Amino acid sequence: MKIKIDFVTNSSSTSFVVMGSTIEMDKVPQNIMEKVQELEEEKQHNLEVFTEGSDLWTSVGYEYDGEIMVGIPYDRMKDDETLREFKARIKKQIMDSFGIEVDPHHIEECWMDG
Repeated sequence: MKIKIDFVTNSSSTSFVVMGSTIEMDKVPQNIMEKVQELEEEKQHNLEVFTEGSDLWTSVGYEYDGEIMVGIPYDRMKDDETLREFKARIKKQIMDSFGIEVDPHHIEECWMDG
């Protein structure tokens, strides 16, 4: 079985693969939402830019019906970390960064560029 563990980009499509959660945009603090939108415009997805020590990545767009996707790519799972520990780390980082409690799950999205 093959598992994608990071962004996959070519001339026609982009994939977003993380363990994380979708969060309704109206529940995201305004200062964080502004930064997420800036990152999206710059085609950057790593939230570490404004959340020190965070491994969180995000993707947001009009096609998500008022939600953003937030999580940690699988390649950032530590060698000695169980899946339960990985999910707990994601849950804590989302709580610390967004103040929102979530139940992390697999997220895999793909869309056409341009």
